[in-house]
Formats: sequence, C-alpha cells, structure tokens
Amino acid sequence: MPAVKLLLPSLLLVSIFYSGAARAAEDTGPKAYDAAKALYSAEKYAEAEQAAQALVVARTKELGAEDKETLRARLLLAESVFLLTKYAAAEAQLRELLPVVTKTFGKEDRETLRCQSTLLSTMAAQGKDAEAVEQYRRLIPLETRVLGAEDPETLKARRRFAKALSDQGKLDEAEKEFRAVLPLCERVLGPEHPDTLRSVATFITILTKQGQYKEAEEKCRSLIATDTRVLGPEGHQTLWDRGSLAKILRSQKKEAEAEALLRELLAISTRARGAQDRDSLRIQFELAGALSSQGKNHEAETLCRSLIATAARAQGPKSWETLKARRRLAGILTLQKQWQAAEREYRQILPLYEHEFGPVAKDTLRCRSDFIESLTMQGRKTEAEEEHRRLIATLTQARGADDATTLTKRGEFAGFLHEAGKQPEAEEEYHKLLADCDRVLGPENKDTLRLRRNYCLVLLDLGKLAEDEVLLRALLPVMARVYGAEDRMTFICQSDLNNVLARQGKLAEAEAEYRRFITASTRVFGAEDADTWAARKNLALARYEQGKMEDAETEFSAVLGHNARVLGPENADMLQLRLMIVQIHVSQEKDADAEAAARELLPLVTRVFGAEHRYTLGCRSCLVEVLGSQGKGTEAVEKFHILIATETRVLGPEARETLSTRSGLARALNNLGKRTEAEKEYRQTLALQERVLGAEARETLHTCHNLAVCLDAQDKTPEALTYAKRALSGRLKLLGKDHPKTQSAQTLVNDLTKKEAKT
Repeated sequence: MPAVKLLLPSLLLVSIFYSGAARAAEDTGPKAYDAAKALYSAEKYAEAEQAAQALVVARTKELGAEDKETLRARLLLAESVFLLTKYAAAEAQLRELLPVVTKTFGKEDRETLRCQSTLLSTMAAQGKDAEAVEQYRRLIPLETRVLGAEDPETLKARRRFAKALSDQGKLDEAEKEFRAVLPLCERVLGPEHPDTLRSVATFITILTKQGQYKEAEEKCRSLIATDTRVLGPEGHQTLWDRGSLAKILRSQKKEAEAEALLRELLAISTRARGAQDRDSLRIQFELAGALSSQGKNHEAETLCRSLIATAARAQGPKSWETLKARRRLAGILTLQKQWQAAEREYRQILPLYEHEFGPVAKDTLRCRSDFIESLTMQGRKTEAEEEHRRLIATLTQARGADDATTLTKRGEFAGFLHEAGKQPEAEEEYHKLLADCDRVLGPENKDTLRLRRNYCLVLLDLGKLAEDEVLLRALLPVMARVYGAEDRMTFICQSDLNNVLARQGKLAEAEAEYRRFITASTRVFGAEDADTWAARKNLALARYEQGKMEDAETEFSAVLGHNARVLGPENADMLQLRLMIVQIHVSQEKDADAEAAARELLPLVTRVFGAEHRYTLGCRSCLVEVLGSQGKGTEAVEKFHILIATETRVLGPEARETLSTRSGLARALNNLGKRTEAEKEYRQTLALQERVLGAEARETLHTCHNLAVCLDAQDKTPEALTYAKRALSGRLKLLGKDHPKTQSAQTLVNDLTKKEAKT
C-alpha cells in the first residue's frame, strides 16, 4: 500500500505537533522542526507557518538569530508564506534572510542555494519573470557544479525555472526544459515521487496553455491514474490533477463533461477535507466557470457568493482564493449585464491585487484584463482602450518593451482594436507588433505564429482577401513544421484559409477543403470535437453562399442540435447559429418561419449580449426585413431608420452590418414605390461598400443588382443595364454561373437588354 507508506510518517508527525502544540512552541530541537516540516509536506501551509513562526521565535531566543538551526526555521517559514500566496511578504523575508544564510552557511552551501531558488520563485509569482529567469540561468549551472546535475535541489530549481519561463510567456522554451528535466526526475526521484508528479502536472499546464489539448488530456488522465494508485483518490495531488483535467475539458468547450467531473470532485473534497479546504475552494471556482460558460449564470453567481464567504472566512478577505472568487463573480455579473455591480467589484479588488501581489503580477494583470473586457462588453470602448494603453505603459516601464508579457498585452490590444471595428488601426498595431516579435522571439516562435494568424483575421475583415490567402498559404507549412501537422493550431490555420477561399467566392474549392478538414479533424480530435463542429458550421455556410439553402439549413440544424446539448441554450455560438437559421429563412422568403424564429431569439440575444450587440442588431434587422416582405413597408422603413441610427452609433457608419441594413432600407423604400429615395440610398450605400468592402465584394455586387432593379422601375434602362452587367460579371467571377444569384443577374441583364433594344 504505497499511499499508506508515503503518508504515515507525515501524519504521525502532524499528530504529534497538534497534541503538543504548546510544548512545540517552546521546543527548539529537531522534533519541533520535523513537526513543522510535516505540516508543510502535508500541504497544511497555514499551520506550518504558525509552527515555523513559533520555532523561529524560540530558536532566536535560545540559539541566536544567526544560528544555523534558526536560519533553517526561518527558511521553512518563508517557504510556507510563499505557498500561502503571500508573495511580497515571502520575498521580503527571503531577501533579508539570503545574506545571513550566505554568510553563515557559505555561498555554495545547499541551504543558500535553496534560499536563492525560493526567492526567485517569489519574484516570478509577482510578475518579475524576466529578472527571475535571468537569475535562474546563473543559479542552475552553479547548483549543477556544486550539488550535481541529478541532485533533487538542482532538479527543483530546473522545474521552477521552467515554470518561470511559462509565466513569462516563453512556452516553447518552458516545454523544452520540462521535456529535458522530467526523465531525470523519474530516474532520480522515481516516477511516483510527489515532486515528479507535481512536475508532470506543471508540464500539463504548459501544454494546455499552448493549446496542445490532446497530449495534455492524455498525460493528465495517465497522471490521475498514478495519483490515485500512489496517493489515493482523496489525495491533494489527485484532486488537483483531476481539477486540471476539468480545465482541459473546458478549454475544448466540453463544459457539460467538465461540470459533471467538478461536481464529483467537490463532493469528494468536501467529504475528505471540508468545504473550507483549498482544494474545495479551487474546485468551486472552476465549477462556477463551467456553469457560467453554459449560460447558467444565476447558479454560477450563487455559487460564487457562497465561495467568497467561505474563502474569506477560511483564508482571509485579501487572500488569493478570496480575490480570485471575487474576480470570477465580477465576470459573471458582467455576463448578466449587471454593469454597475461588476464595475464596483472590479474597482474594489484591483487595488487589493496590486497591494497584495504587485502591479504586474500575473493575477493582477488578469484582473485588469477582465475589467477591460467588462468595459468593452458595455460598449465603453474609449475607456477600455485607455485602460489597454495604461496597462501596456505600466508593463513597458516595469518590464521593458521587449518583455514577453508586454508583447502579449500588445497582442491583446491589437485584438481589441480588431473587435472594436478599428481594423486599420488593428492592422497597423499588428504590423508593428509582428516586427518586434520576429526580432525578439523569432519568426517561428509559437506566440509569433499565433499573432500572425490573428493579423490574417484582420486582413479578412478588411476585405484584403488575396493578400490574406497568400499569407495563410505561407503560414500553414510553418505551423505544420513548428506545431506538428496534426496540432490544433495547424488545423485552425487551415480552417482560416478555407474561410478566406469561401469569402473570395471560391465556394466549390472551399466546400471541398471543408469536407477534407472535417474528415481529418474527426480522425484526430473526434466527431464531437468543437473544431470539427465549427467546420461543419462553415461547410453549411459555404452551401448557403452557393444558394443550396435546404442543404445549408439541414447542416445548420445538426450543428445547432449538437451545440444545444454541449454548450447550453444561451451560449454565444448557439445563438449565432440560430441567427443564421433565421437569415436562411429570410433568404428563402419563409416569412412566417423567419418571424417566429426571430421573435423567439430576440429576447435571448438581448439578455445574453445586450440590446446593442451586433447579434442583437442582426436579429432586429431580420425582423424588419420580414416586415417589409409581409407588405408592412411603412413600418419597416421606420424601424430601418431607427436600426441604422443605432448601428451607426454602436458599430460605426462603415461597418458591414450598418451597410447591409442601409441596403435593406433602400429595398423597403423601393418596394413602397419611393424610387427616388431608394435610388439615393442605394447610391450612397454602394459608394461606401466600394470603398470599405471593395468593388467586387458580394455585398457590393448585391447592391449593384438592386440599384439596377430600382433604376429599371424608373425607366432608366441604359444605366440600369450598366449596373446589372457589373453585378453579373462580378457574380460569374465570384460565385460561378450556376449560383442562383448569378442566374438572377443573368435574367435581369437579358430582360434589360431586350428592353433597351425596343427603345
């Protein structure tokens, strides 16, 4: 029974400590140190801190402040404080301790090296990654020379070094270091040693950060089997690693599976360790996230409020666990559109994060990023942009412009500009950022490649499709070489290329590529994988663009059924799919179906996204289109004007959605017989579409066709024929001769040609 053998000595010492707590406070001998160490090894860090503090006081009084045994107790105290996430306090203790330890033990003694290694970990935890990494690069060769390459202390320093690299965002180097050190840990310490198991767990976290979910999940399931056999099903490491598996599942959007696992873990942890244990608190935090991701925000909020109360009572109101739970609550309040409550929560906890962990610690940065996201979701884009710029300035001053975290936040800012509809600014930001990443990280660094892929998305939205296709075709083989041909990032890049082909009207080629992609994704990731289903959605969209409405509707409905089961009824992807089906009904002139579906969908998207989100506005646009088709033209025109004013204010006058709605207004005016007004609206919209989307964009050609119809109704046949021929030429090139829209344009040209011949 390995678990019993491993835990029994520690448990006996813990028992001894508790039975003689008063005596231990006065004892300065080895037994008192061993009792405190046992608490530390049993991961009872708060109790270990108390015991070590009492021991430091007793030994200082009896032996002196610089006695070796006193210093060992002080080092244990600092390590306990560190693992309680009191990083600033731990760093202060270790900086005070290090020169004394160096003087007493010697510069190359094991205790001195241990003190240095722990100090560097406290620095990395506070966001001082670059400084920690550079000092680790000097410390590890020293430990290797003095202690040996396979000494446990050297291996621990290498593991901490790899973790610091990961925190700095240097995931490739961190992965390489872990792959080198893990075999040594297994050979020297043994594959079932707690330090080896913890190292594997950290390595799995790095794989997850890199998006290597398949390998991460496989390794995590294997690790859990070992944990269960060695440490028992209720051991801390077992629960921790099963919680990590839930996070990996969530990263793959397997939220329902993650929720079931987390509920099981919470029952085990609560029964074995109590509701206030750190494991129980961590599991509740993840469970709240899984619930929220499925749209179960009310239940998630209730759980979060209970978690905050428990964590504050058990760990303190300023503890890492309490602040993390409050940050989760603020995010859930944001999703529920409780803007004031969310903002109040963020503004309260941000100063606490900065005070407790430092202004550039990773948790502080995460909280600031969440706050920026909350501002963005409220439509307060100017404030959000100011916060982004302030954050980047803080990082640049504290860490430097070339620091990996600074580059990461610049990437987030470029992404914000893209999502805010500021594509030209986003393009410029990405262009400058990629030049810096190529120089600092290298052109084949994984972070650089991910940013280059995001840059391609901006080009897509700018309508620079030919340039985008060239870049993606160049990027794809590099992705395959660096990540691997069957890595998820390579698949995502291929999916992006397929989407660009579709957007250029190369629909037959895009459809063939989507089908190949679905086959490969099913083989590599499984039929139920989120990316496999995303490709099926894109395939449905390609068939929709080819005018194959029934096929598209069938495929969309299949994807919708899957997402309803996996993601929940109020998930963003779910609602987007439902909106696509409404748009298909509109295109098929199934007015009753479209109206019923849109009226059912509108309150959902309004509640989930807000009244002015682009999905909500899109749903409103479909409803107005249906009104016009049902002969309620006057009401439709009135509602179109209101909608255009909102979209112009929220999305901008040149946004694709705004232009589409203006085109809809022109159609409604034309249907009412208000030809002059309709012609004016068509001409203004067309001029904007030509400038923003391009002369041969689908929307531009659609407006050309409709303008030709409007001009024909006014007997302006020659000019109508000019626009009709332009629409036909563009659609032949973009969609092919068999597409319904091309055939419609051909019919219009034929009719106008005959009409002109008669005059």
